[in-house]
Formats: sequence, C-alpha cells, structure tokens
Amino acid sequence: MRSHDLKPERMTGVVFDHGGYIFTTLVEACRTCRIKQGYIPMFIAG
Repeated sequence: MRSHDLKPERMTGVVFDHGGYIFTTLVEACRTCRIKQGYIPMFIAG
C-alpha cells in the first residue's frame, strides 16, 4: 500500500497492492494517514 497527500488539502490518494485484502489495507491506510472518517468518491477495480 502506498499513500500520498493530494491537493487540495485534506485529500489522500491510496494505491492498493495486488493480492492484498482491500478492507485490511484500507484500515491500515486510515491509521497511517490518521483518517478518522471520510468517503471514497471513486472506486475502480480491475
């Protein structure tokens, strides 16, 4: 999992690794980036 702060502020981009469990990785990303609540405006899966 990789994450990066985006502009405008208060936006974070997260890239999930292939083969990882999405919900576990999402929880890890929220803890790493100190996100307490939010929404996913777009979800693309291949």
